[in-house]
Amino acid sequence: MVEVSLSDLEIREERPEDYENISNVVRNAFWNLYIPGAEEHVVLTKLRTHPDFLQDLTLVCVYKGEIIGHIAYTKSYVGDTVLATFGPVCISEEYHGKGIGTHFIKESIARVKAEKFKAIAILGFPTFYERFGFRNSKEYEISGEDGSYPKGQQILELYPGALNGIKGEIKFCSAFHVLPEEVESFESKLPFKKKFPTLSQKMFGIVVSLSADDEYPEIFNEKACFDRTPLNE
Repeated sequence: MVEVSLSDLEIREERPEDYENISNVVRNAFWNLYIPGAEEHVVLTKLRTHPDFLQDLTLVCVYKGEIIGHIAYTKSYVGDTVLATFGPVCISEEYHGKGIGTHFIKESIARVKAEKFKAIAILGFPTFYERFGFRNSKEYEISGEDGSYPKGQQILELYPGALNGIKGEIKFCSAFHVLPEEVESFESKLPFKKKFPTLSQKMFGIVVSLSADDEYPEIFNEKACFDRTPLNE
Protein backbone atom coordinates (compact mmCIF):
# COMPACT_ATOMS: atom_id res chain seq x y z
CA MET A 1 0.00 0.00 0.00
CA VAL A 2 1.48 3.33 -1.14
CA GLU A 3 0.83 6.16 1.30
CA VAL A 4 0.77 9.62 -0.25
CA SER A 5 0.25 13.07 1.23
CA LEU A 6 -1.50 15.41 -1.20
CA SER A 7 0.92 18.14 -0.16
CA ASP A 8 3.75 16.08 -1.68
CA LEU A 9 2.19 16.16 -5.15
CA GLU A 10 3.40 18.51 -7.87
CA ILE A 11 0.88 19.52 -10.52
CA ARG A 12 2.39 21.24 -13.53
CA GLU A 13 2.08 21.61 -17.28
CA GLU A 14 3.35 18.69 -19.33
CA ARG A 15 6.63 19.10 -21.21
CA PRO A 16 7.87 17.45 -24.43
CA GLU A 17 10.42 15.45 -22.45
CA ASP A 18 7.50 13.94 -20.49
CA TYR A 19 5.69 12.54 -23.51
CA GLU A 20 7.07 9.00 -23.46
CA ASN A 21 6.46 8.59 -19.72
CA ILE A 22 2.98 10.07 -20.07
CA SER A 23 2.15 7.68 -22.89
CA ASN A 24 3.14 4.73 -20.72
CA VAL A 25 1.11 6.00 -17.76
CA VAL A 26 -1.97 6.60 -19.92
CA ARG A 27 -1.65 3.28 -21.74
CA ASN A 28 -1.34 1.33 -18.50
CA ALA A 29 -4.12 3.25 -16.78
CA PHE A 30 -6.64 2.55 -19.53
CA TRP A 31 -5.53 -0.91 -20.61
CA ASN A 32 -8.59 -3.22 -20.68
CA LEU A 33 -10.63 -0.58 -18.83
CA TYR A 34 -13.19 0.41 -21.47
CA ILE A 35 -12.25 -1.91 -24.33
CA PRO A 36 -9.91 -4.88 -24.69
CA GLY A 37 -6.62 -3.01 -24.96
CA ALA A 38 -6.69 0.80 -25.01
CA GLU A 39 -6.67 3.72 -27.40
CA GLU A 40 -6.38 6.74 -25.09
CA HIS A 41 -2.59 6.99 -25.47
CA VAL A 42 -3.10 7.15 -29.25
CA VAL A 43 -5.81 9.79 -28.86
CA LEU A 44 -3.48 11.87 -26.69
CA THR A 45 -0.77 11.85 -29.36
CA LYS A 46 -3.30 13.11 -31.93
CA LEU A 47 -4.66 15.77 -29.59
CA ARG A 48 -1.27 17.44 -29.20
CA THR A 49 -1.13 18.33 -32.91
CA HIS A 50 -4.75 19.50 -33.17
CA PRO A 51 -5.55 23.24 -33.19
CA ASP A 52 -8.11 22.71 -30.41
CA PHE A 53 -5.49 21.35 -28.00
CA LEU A 54 -5.07 23.46 -24.84
CA GLN A 55 -1.39 23.07 -24.04
CA ASP A 56 -1.36 25.41 -21.04
CA LEU A 57 -4.12 23.42 -19.32
CA THR A 58 -2.76 19.95 -20.03
CA LEU A 59 -1.17 18.81 -16.80
CA VAL A 60 0.81 16.06 -15.13
CA CYS A 61 0.62 14.94 -11.51
CA VAL A 62 4.08 14.15 -10.14
CA TYR A 63 4.99 12.29 -6.95
CA LYS A 64 8.64 12.03 -5.88
CA GLY A 65 9.80 12.81 -9.41
CA GLU A 66 7.51 10.20 -11.02
CA ILE A 67 4.60 11.10 -13.28
CA ILE A 68 1.59 9.29 -11.82
CA GLY A 69 -1.25 11.15 -13.52
CA HIS A 70 -2.21 13.16 -16.58
CA ILE A 71 -5.11 15.29 -17.79
CA ALA A 72 -5.47 16.69 -21.31
CA TYR A 73 -7.67 19.65 -22.26
CA THR A 74 -9.11 20.66 -25.62
CA LYS A 75 -11.63 23.18 -26.88
CA SER A 76 -15.20 22.13 -27.64
CA TYR A 77 -17.90 24.25 -29.21
CA VAL A 78 -21.59 25.05 -28.84
CA GLY A 79 -22.16 27.30 -31.81
CA ASP A 80 -19.64 30.14 -31.43
CA THR A 81 -19.17 29.52 -27.70
CA VAL A 82 -15.90 27.85 -26.73
CA LEU A 83 -15.97 25.42 -23.83
CA ALA A 84 -13.11 23.42 -22.30
CA THR A 85 -13.12 19.62 -22.35
CA PHE A 86 -10.85 17.27 -20.44
CA GLY A 87 -9.88 13.77 -21.37
CA PRO A 88 -8.13 11.46 -21.31
CA VAL A 89 -7.57 11.84 -17.57
CA CYS A 90 -5.97 9.21 -15.37
CA ILE A 91 -4.03 8.34 -12.25
CA SER A 92 -1.81 5.25 -12.15
CA GLU A 93 -3.76 2.34 -10.67
CA GLU A 94 -1.47 1.85 -7.67
CA TYR A 95 -2.35 5.38 -6.53
CA HIS A 96 -6.12 4.94 -6.72
CA GLY A 97 -8.28 5.40 -3.64
CA LYS A 98 -6.13 8.11 -2.06
CA GLY A 99 -7.98 11.20 -3.20
CA ILE A 100 -5.28 12.02 -5.75
CA GLY A 101 -7.58 11.93 -8.77
CA THR A 102 -10.13 14.19 -7.08
CA HIS A 103 -7.41 16.62 -6.02
CA PHE A 104 -5.88 16.61 -9.50
CA ILE A 105 -9.17 17.27 -11.29
CA LYS A 106 -10.17 20.03 -8.86
CA GLU A 107 -6.84 21.77 -9.44
CA SER A 108 -7.30 21.54 -13.20
CA ILE A 109 -10.84 22.93 -12.95
CA ALA A 110 -9.52 25.91 -10.96
CA ARG A 111 -7.01 26.63 -13.71
CA VAL A 112 -9.68 26.44 -16.41
CA LYS A 113 -11.86 28.83 -14.43
CA ALA A 114 -8.94 31.24 -14.14
CA GLU A 115 -8.70 31.22 -17.95
CA LYS A 116 -12.28 32.60 -18.11
CA PHE A 117 -13.95 29.62 -19.76
CA LYS A 118 -17.70 29.48 -19.21
CA ALA A 119 -17.92 25.73 -18.67
CA ILE A 120 -16.29 22.33 -19.00
CA ALA A 121 -17.95 19.63 -21.11
CA ILE A 122 -16.95 15.97 -20.84
CA LEU A 123 -17.90 12.41 -21.67
CA GLY A 124 -17.51 10.04 -18.71
CA PHE A 125 -19.11 8.09 -15.88
CA PRO A 126 -21.76 10.39 -14.29
CA THR A 127 -21.49 8.58 -10.96
CA PHE A 128 -17.85 9.68 -10.73
CA TYR A 129 -18.05 13.24 -12.05
CA GLU A 130 -21.18 14.38 -10.20
CA ARG A 131 -18.97 15.02 -7.16
CA PHE A 132 -17.37 17.93 -9.02
CA GLY A 133 -20.71 19.48 -9.89
CA PHE A 134 -21.10 18.07 -13.40
CA ARG A 135 -24.68 17.65 -14.65
CA ASN A 136 -26.06 16.00 -17.74
CA SER A 137 -25.91 18.33 -20.71
CA LYS A 138 -29.68 17.97 -21.20
CA GLU A 139 -30.18 20.28 -18.21
CA TYR A 140 -28.56 23.00 -20.31
CA GLU A 141 -30.31 21.97 -23.56
CA ILE A 142 -26.96 21.07 -25.08
CA SER A 143 -27.09 17.87 -27.11
CA GLY A 144 -24.60 15.71 -28.94
CA GLU A 145 -23.89 16.42 -32.60
CA ASP A 146 -26.68 13.99 -33.53
CA GLY A 147 -29.22 15.76 -31.33
CA SER A 148 -29.18 13.06 -28.61
CA TYR A 149 -28.44 13.43 -24.91
CA PRO A 150 -26.06 10.62 -23.84
CA LYS A 151 -25.97 9.65 -20.18
CA GLY A 152 -22.24 10.35 -20.01
CA GLN A 153 -22.31 13.78 -21.66
CA GLN A 154 -21.90 16.21 -18.79
CA ILE A 155 -21.29 19.89 -18.22
CA LEU A 156 -19.92 21.93 -15.34
CA GLU A 157 -20.80 25.64 -15.34
CA LEU A 158 -17.84 27.57 -13.98
CA TYR A 159 -19.98 30.37 -12.60
CA PRO A 160 -23.75 30.76 -12.10
CA GLY A 161 -25.61 31.48 -15.31
CA ALA A 162 -22.53 31.01 -17.47
CA LEU A 163 -24.53 29.13 -20.10
CA ASN A 164 -27.66 31.28 -20.04
CA GLY A 165 -28.87 31.61 -23.63
CA ILE A 166 -26.36 29.07 -24.92
CA LYS A 167 -28.09 26.03 -26.40
CA GLY A 168 -27.58 23.63 -29.26
CA GLU A 169 -25.26 20.81 -30.29
CA ILE A 170 -21.81 20.37 -28.84
CA LYS A 171 -18.86 19.61 -31.06
CA PHE A 172 -15.91 17.88 -29.41
CA CYS A 173 -12.39 17.81 -30.85
CA SER A 174 -12.22 15.51 -33.88
CA ALA A 175 -8.92 14.02 -32.65
CA PHE A 176 -10.87 11.96 -30.10
CA HIS A 177 -11.83 9.65 -32.96
CA VAL A 178 -9.13 7.12 -33.86
CA LEU A 179 -9.31 4.28 -36.33
CA PRO A 180 -8.48 0.67 -35.36
CA GLU A 181 -5.59 0.69 -37.82
CA GLU A 182 -4.14 3.80 -36.15
CA VAL A 183 -4.19 2.05 -32.79
CA GLU A 184 -2.73 -1.13 -34.28
CA SER A 185 0.12 0.78 -35.91
CA PHE A 186 0.88 2.64 -32.67
CA GLU A 187 0.73 -0.54 -30.60
CA SER A 188 3.07 -2.42 -32.96
CA LYS A 189 5.95 -0.30 -31.65
CA LEU A 190 5.21 -0.95 -27.97
CA PRO A 191 5.74 -3.91 -25.62
CA PHE A 192 3.02 -6.55 -25.85
CA LYS A 193 0.14 -6.38 -23.39
CA LYS A 194 -2.64 -8.96 -23.20
CA LYS A 195 -6.16 -7.89 -24.11
CA PHE A 196 -9.21 -9.40 -22.42
CA PRO A 197 -12.81 -8.51 -21.46
CA THR A 198 -13.34 -7.06 -18.00
CA LEU A 199 -16.17 -6.07 -15.67
CA SER A 200 -15.35 -2.39 -16.18
CA GLN A 201 -15.88 -2.82 -19.92
CA LYS A 202 -19.32 -4.25 -19.22
CA MET A 203 -20.22 -1.25 -17.04
CA PHE A 204 -18.90 1.13 -19.69
CA GLY A 205 -21.05 -0.55 -22.32
CA ILE A 206 -24.11 -0.04 -20.14
CA VAL A 207 -23.46 3.68 -19.63
CA VAL A 208 -22.76 4.26 -23.33
CA SER A 209 -26.10 2.68 -24.19
CA LEU A 210 -28.12 5.00 -21.93
CA SER A 211 -29.71 8.35 -22.62
CA ALA A 212 -29.95 11.17 -20.07
CA ASP A 213 -33.34 10.17 -18.68
CA ASP A 214 -32.73 6.41 -18.62
CA GLU A 215 -32.49 4.65 -15.28
CA TYR A 216 -29.46 2.48 -14.58
CA PRO A 217 -30.35 -1.21 -14.90
CA GLU A 218 -30.05 -3.41 -11.81
CA ILE A 219 -26.93 -5.02 -13.23
CA PHE A 220 -25.06 -1.69 -13.12
CA ASN A 221 -22.53 -1.48 -10.29
CA GLU A 222 -20.75 1.82 -9.73
CA LYS A 223 -17.88 0.14 -7.89
CA ALA A 224 -17.25 -2.10 -10.90
CA CYS A 225 -16.65 0.84 -13.28
CA PHE A 226 -12.90 0.60 -12.68
CA ASP A 227 -12.71 -3.15 -12.01
CA ARG A 228 -10.41 -4.74 -14.58
CA THR A 229 -10.86 -8.28 -13.29
CA PRO A 230 -10.95 -10.61 -16.33
CA LEU A 231 -14.45 -11.88 -17.03
CA ASN A 232 -13.20 -15.19 -18.37
CA GLU A 233 -11.05 -16.11 -15.36
